[in-house]
Amino acid sequence: MATSVVDLNDLYTFLNFLIDKSLGAFYAPEQMDLLVDRAQMVIYEAYYREFGKSQRLNDGMAPFKRTYVFTPETCPDGLITPPGDYYNLMAVIPTIFDSLTQMPRDVQCPTVNEDEIAALENSQIIPLNTSNPFGVIMQNWQHQLYPKTPQAGTMFYLSRPTPPKYVYTIED
Repeated sequence: MATSVVDLNDLYTFLNFLIDKSLGAFYAPEQMDLLVDRAQMVIYEAYYREFGKSQRLNDGMAPFKRTYVFTPETCPDGLITPPGDYYNLMAVIPTIFDSLTQMPRDVQCPTVNEDEIAALENSQIIPLNTSNPFGVIMQNWQHQLYPKTPQAGTMFYLSRPTPPKYVYTIED
């Protein structure tokens, strides 16, 4: 898939032309940075809501896909602190040691709401253990895994698009 690179100077000049034509105003580069960032976030959010419905939308979000590997050392009580560029969670896949095969294997980990915690912790049908984990998104986008024990695995997430920053110099 070919990507096109947009020169911020050309984009800002064109946007200021349109703004001047309709409003009779001119926006400084710092104002244009905010305007363009807001526009890219509107598009990002629209793509995210439709993400997974088609290969084209999946491909459109590919530049923002990230992987974070957590270990028992970085997740000692089952609390995953996401990286700084975290924006949207796609999946958390804990890795357990399978005692039957003597091999590590990945398990599904659904993300639930807080009101479901007690029922899942006390379920007699699906006992809570590292083979049947679940997670809850906490404050500051941390992800609490249950059971609250050291865990390892992979978090798949989408990062936030980089805000534009127009750099210029003024000469006398």
